[in-house]
Amino acid sequence: VRRALQPLAPSLCALLLQRSTLLSAGRCWEGLVEVLPSMTALRRLDVSGCGLGDEATAALVRALPRGLEDLKLGDYRIANATAEALRDAALPSLVELSVAGFRGRGELLAEALASMPQLRCPRLADCELGMEVFARLALPRLDALQVLDLVGLGAVDAHALSLLASGLSPRARSSLRVLDLMLGAGVDGPGMAALLGGGQSGAAPLSGLRELSFGRDEAGGTCGAVVAALDRGELPVLRILRLYGVCVEVALAEALGRAGTQLQELELTGDSQVSDEAAAALGAAMPRMPRLRKFDARVALYTTEGLWALEAGIKSAGRQLQCGRLLNDRSLEADYAAWAMMFGGRVGWSGRFLLDVDDI
Repeated sequence: VRRALQPLAPSLCALLLQRSTLLSAGRCWEGLVEVLPSMTALRRLDVSGCGLGDEATAALVRALPRGLEDLKLGDYRIANATAEALRDAALPSLVELSVAGFRGRGELLAEALASMPQLRCPRLADCELGMEVFARLALPRLDALQVLDLVGLGAVDAHALSLLASGLSPRARSSLRVLDLMLGAGVDGPGMAALLGGGQSGAAPLSGLRELSFGRDEAGGTCGAVVAALDRGELPVLRILRLYGVCVEVALAEALGRAGTQLQELELTGDSQVSDEAAAALGAAMPRMPRLRKFDARVALYTTEGLWALEAGIKSAGRQLQCGRLLNDRSLEADYAAWAMMFGGRVGWSGRFLLDVDDI
C-alpha cells in the first residue's frame, strides 16, 4: 500500500476505499498510516466498512492531514480509541464526518464531535451515542451545522425534540439546511414548534431550512406546527417536504398552497393517510406551487374521489410533474382503474403493489 500510494501522495485529493478488504489483510493499513501525513492535498477519505477495527482506525485518524474535509469511518468495529483520536485530532477543515456503527462510550464520541465546531454534516447512523448525550454534550458546540439527521440516535419523541430545541445554538439555527425526523415516534406539536422556533417560542426560526422530514405524529399537532411556521413565513426556502405515516390535514395542504412557492418535492410515504377533503385541498394547492416537480403519494387512499381531486390539481398546474404512487392491496381493484385512466393506461403492476412513475 505504501509503495503504491507514495508517488501519488502530494497530489491525491480523494482516497475512496469503502468496503475494501485490502487494508485489513496482513496489516496493510500500516502502510496507509505511514503515507497519510504526506498527502497534503487530500480532502476526502473513505475507509467505511473495511473492517479495520478500533485501534487501526484510531491510528489512521492520528495520521490524517490537517486539510481533510470529508472523513468516513463507518464500521461496527470502531469504539473508544477512535473517539479519543478524533477528539485529540487537529482537523480544522473537517466539515463532514461519518462514524456510523460506533460501539463505544457515547460521552467520548460526543466530546469528539464537540471538538469540531466547524462540522456541517455529522453522520451518526446506528451509533451508541444516544439522543440525550448528543443534545447535551455535542449539539451546542456545532455552530456550523447544516444537516441534522437523527437516524439511529433513539426515539425522536417529545422529550427528544425538547432536548434538540434547547441544544441548537443560534448560529446553527441559521445555518441548518436539512432536518430529518423521519423515524420519530410520538412526535408532538409543542415539541415540533419549539424545534422549528419562531412565533412565541423565543428561539430564532429555522429560516434557512430547505429539507424537512418527519413522521409518526402519534401525539398529534405536528402538522399544525409546520402549518403555523409556513403561515408566519418562517420556512421561506423550504424545497423538500417528506411525511411518513402522518395523517395529512386539510390545513397543511392549504398552507402549502399559500406559502409553498419554493417547494420542489412533496412526498407522502409509509402509512400516511389522506382523506378526500385533504386530497381536494392538496389538488387545489398544486397550481399555487409553481416549482413543484416531484409528487410522491405512497399513501392509503381508499376512494377514487380523492384520486380524482389530486388528478384535477396536477393537471391544472399546467406543467410536467413526476409522480410516484404505491397503492396497498386493500384498494387495488378500485384505484387501479382510476389511475390507469388518469395516466392513459401507463400504470403497471409491480409485485403486490401498483406503481406509477411516469411523467404527466
